[in-house]
Amino acid sequence: GYFLVHLDKVSNRMSVNNSRWVAWRQQGINAYVMMGIVALFLTLTANVTFFDKATEVYPFAQHIGFIGSLPLVLCGVMLLVIVLLSYRYTLKAVLIFLLLTAAVTAYFTDTYGTVYDVNMLQNALQTDKAESADLFNVNFILRILLLGVLPSVWVAWQKVTFPPIKRSLLQRGLTYLVSLGLVVLPILAMSKNYASFFREHKQLRSYTNPATPVYALGKLASIQLLSLIHI
Repeated sequence: GYFLVHLDKVSNRMSVNNSRWVAWRQQGINAYVMMGIVALFLTLTANVTFFDKATEVYPFAQHIGFIGSLPLVLCGVMLLVIVLLSYRYTLKAVLIFLLLTAAVTAYFTDTYGTVYDVNMLQNALQTDKAESADLFNVNFILRILLLGVLPSVWVAWQKVTFPPIKRSLLQRGLTYLVSLGLVVLPILAMSKNYASFFREHKQLRSYTNPATPVYALGKLASIQLLSLIHI
């Protein structure tokens, strides 16, 4: 009798938990919340080398505020780009593209110090199969799985909700304000540091992922398109 009563209690608990899970799954995740989560994830996982190089140029002990503000600025830039590109039918595709691109490019930046520009991408396209095979190893596969494929599966699996049009416009506007605030406020507060950062350290900025590779890819595509037009 005791066993049956205990089993019935366990069954009831499982039923309640399952109902909660179904309700949560049906409710979904707000689109703008997802944008923020992915922007933060990309900032923290794809820019290890950038932050490391930044502390070499700006020693942490002397530039605590500036170094601490860099993740905020970078996250703000990522969020701004994501919001500009993401709408009801493009959101998941944009996020998955950025996640997979960041996982691949950050691996080569962290492992080999690769900096992405138009010339580097052109050389990569000309790399033969034998050279490419040498670059793919267990560490590469694990990195792509953990930081690219699994987050992309999470994005694809989520039920994303966009609010009604008026509330969606309000939330989009607030997200723009948050992203701009993350970028502008630290720059205004530490204008001297950021002036030297933008004026003197182009090489350092080129370690940001996936912003630099995506920009270089877009520039390369425009060059290729212009060359086809003028043929």
